[in-house]
Amino acid sequence: MMEKARIATLWLDGCSGCHMSLLDMDERLLEIASKIELVYSPIVDAKEFPENVDLTLAEGAIASDEDVEKIKRVRSRTKLLVALGDCAVTGNVPAMRNNFVLEDVLRRSYIENANANPERRSMKFRCWNPK
Repeated sequence: MMEKARIATLWLDGCSGCHMSLLDMDERLLEIASKIELVYSPIVDAKEFPENVDLTLAEGAIASDEDVEKIKRVRSRTKLLVALGDCAVTGNVPAMRNNFVLEDVLRRSYIENANANPERRSMKFRCWNPK
């Protein structure tokens, strides 16, 4: 009997659309189910990324120090790592946040472009800080 391929999927910063697209394969997933062992994924209850993974599909952008450490661990434990989707390949929307400061975005959105209450534009803007 042929040994099953150990497959993992990883979700970093993104919308999870690529995982949804994988699940959308419907009955075609049943065709490969007997040939693979899904060892890590958002749809599996594994807490730690396992050793000796044959293939990992990584979705989402690397957008934090935690993501950097995670992808390094995944790379060291995976024979073949595939960047899946726009966010994984180009950074896409999650990468855009790195070009902006939150206070500037909030000021532009809620003060400078506010038309409903123009008298409030002169109010001092304070950014909410959860810390």
